[in-house]
Amino acid sequence: MSQSLKKEDRLIQLSIPFENDVIRLINFDTAVGEGLDDRWDQLVQEWIAFPDGTHDDMLDAVELATRNLNIGQTFGADGVDLYGRDID
Repeated sequence: MSQSLKKEDRLIQLSIPFENDVIRLINFDTAVGEGLDDRWDQLVQEWIAFPDGTHDDMLDAVELATRNLNIGQTFGADGVDLYGRDID
């Protein structure tokens, strides 16, 4: 994505890889074994309120962090826990 786009347009484009499961929030609530960890609450609430919310700093940071990633390609890591936890 280009910095020349308005911030709102960049953040709207960012929703596409999330919607298509190309980018995922991977931390799960370990107490119940599913669902998002509470640490994602602020980001999720910011996204829900966008573009009418009072803050979009976290969304902007995610867009900046993912801007130069080639998210159109994947690698064969299905079933691999990148944190080394036993998921069986």
